[in-house]
Amino acid sequence: MSESTTGKEFSTDPSLRARQVAMLVSKLLLVICVSYVVTRLAAGGLLLPMPIYLFLIALVLPTVLCLGRTAWGNAIRFNEDGIEFLRQGRTIQHIPRASIQSVRPKSNSITLRYTADAASKMKVIGNEGFSKAAWQDLCDYFENYSAASRSGDR
Repeated sequence: MSESTTGKEFSTDPSLRARQVAMLVSKLLLVICVSYVVTRLAAGGLLLPMPIYLFLIALVLPTVLCLGRTAWGNAIRFNEDGIEFLRQGRTIQHIPRASIQSVRPKSNSITLRYTADAASKMKVIGNEGFSKAAWQDLCDYFENYSAASRSGDR
């Protein structure tokens, strides 16, 4: 096992994460509001009163999406035996290296597929809290780590 694929940790910056989550919520709310206005005007209806179910969707959807993108924790530690997800310095989940099926890094998230309890599972890691350079480093590291896992370098 080479030193380049073990013992590395990536942590989020709490203030940057809070700003980026707030920006994500505002973008989602803007899309919801614009969609509402356009569809109401296209149907020839009044903008107000707003149906309660749309109001609830406007509150719940951004909350669920943001919680899902940040639920993985606030730090990722790569070890020889697997990946640890940490929250406030404590391990909240350990994924064995051998169980990693695939990693799909994107510009704003990483999708990690792995096997647990004889079932295929997925974890989404949002880029909230990482600078652009740190995010790119994390994506590259994830790809190299999973490639080494699949090639048998365990």
